[in-house]
Amino acid sequence: MNIFLWVTLAILVLCVLMTALKLVKGPEMSDRLVAASVSTHIITFILAVAGVYGETDLLFDAALLTALVSFAATVVMAKYLTRNKVL
Repeated sequence: MNIFLWVTLAILVLCVLMTALKLVKGPEMSDRLVAASVSTHIITFILAVAGVYGETDLLFDAALLTALVSFAATVVMAKYLTRNKVL
């Protein structure tokens, strides 16, 4: 089980690095928005897996908070991209 968690964390970190590359290199702003959203979701998964490995509830709370903030930020950025204003 321990090796499975380490392999999972390594794969997730690799995925974050690939989305970070797309975040920097994305040709359009919408591509960067999708890459940022995917990055934050992967970070949420990393926190959840680390919570399983560390057997602590604090990381699960951090994962939940990260997911909520990520969702709100994605909605705000999508609205900004479509209308060029937030409110």
